[in-house]
Amino acid sequence: MFVARPEFFYHLGRIFIGVIPGTVSLWVLYRLSRRVAGESTALWGTFWLSVNFLHVRNSHYIYVDTLMVLAVLLTVTAALDLLNRSDWGSYLRGAMMLGIATAVKYNAALVAIALVAAHAWNPRRSWRKLAVAGPASVAVFAMLNPFAVLDLRTFLADLMRQSGAEGAIGWSHHVGYSLAGSAGWPMLMLSVLGVWFLIRKRPKEATVLFAFPILFLWKLGVFSQPHERYVLPIVPFACLPAGIAADALLKRWGRRTASRAVILMVLGATVVLPLTKSMLCDWLWTREDTRTQARAWIEANLPTQSRIAFTHSADRPRLIRDEAQWGVDQDRGFSEEADARDLKNRLVREYAGHYPQTYFMYFLSTES
Repeated sequence: MFVARPEFFYHLGRIFIGVIPGTVSLWVLYRLSRRVAGESTALWGTFWLSVNFLHVRNSHYIYVDTLMVLAVLLTVTAALDLLNRSDWGSYLRGAMMLGIATAVKYNAALVAIALVAAHAWNPRRSWRKLAVAGPASVAVFAMLNPFAVLDLRTFLADLMRQSGAEGAIGWSHHVGYSLAGSAGWPMLMLSVLGVWFLIRKRPKEATVLFAFPILFLWKLGVFSQPHERYVLPIVPFACLPAGIAADALLKRWGRRTASRAVILMVLGATVVLPLTKSMLCDWLWTREDTRTQARAWIEANLPTQSRIAFTHSADRPRLIRDEAQWGVDQDRGFSEEADARDLKNRLVREYAGHYPQTYFMYFLSTES
């Protein structure tokens, strides 16, 4: 069924891994923000997240990053519960959410620092309950990822293999390109201001809220890849303090109609970049996919049994159903720019003299 009608499964995945988690994340951030800083802050922060380019774009994708954002937000919410409560339910709820978040994507395990920070600030903290919560979190992870335990050797080998693709790329890329590109520098400046406001007013909550995004950003700088979607777990924690700053500015200098209008205009300007990019992205999805166009062209123009070579299966037209009709070869040795320059020559050397008609197609992707 997947080979015959793959689009059904793609739409299903986009709904349950992208759309629903992305939408629910707005609601969770709203409740989290309202709890920390009030209704007005919650509305501003949620609004910024709703137009954030990366959040909008990836809520259409079958990437677990959006699902990870939701799991992280729920874990930090549990950490705020633990800040003022020391019952078994609070500790185990935090452990359960940590296990779920880590099961969704392994580097979400760093959100454990929010739970540890809440435990440290709690005057009625219980080390015994924390000692139980740790193994409980591992147990939840194991239940959701059983083969991580049943086939531990393969699990560890895959982790090591993935780590080989990571490296130090510095913080300027993910701050200046990923975060600023999705939210805009004005909103990020408001976010920094809001972090300072919250630290001064409610240092305990600020520690719990921002321990994870700071640690995660540090990790992205020293051990990561350049894909911009990797900053997604940080985005809600940038929107929340931006809402705090917006609310503070309006309350302090927005009492008069004129000054309030100016502040609202400035705040509105911070939305222009992310909203424009998000709307253009939505418009792009209404257009026919270029892979669909390529398939139609192939079927209309290429003779039967022609050889077609591709550089990457993820970006090629879906020709799996027609492998008996089309000779489909996937090249496995091309990187993006350097090898693309001599792509045609390499394919000619490989296929010349063997197949009378060879067509050269390649797709270079900036996202893995």
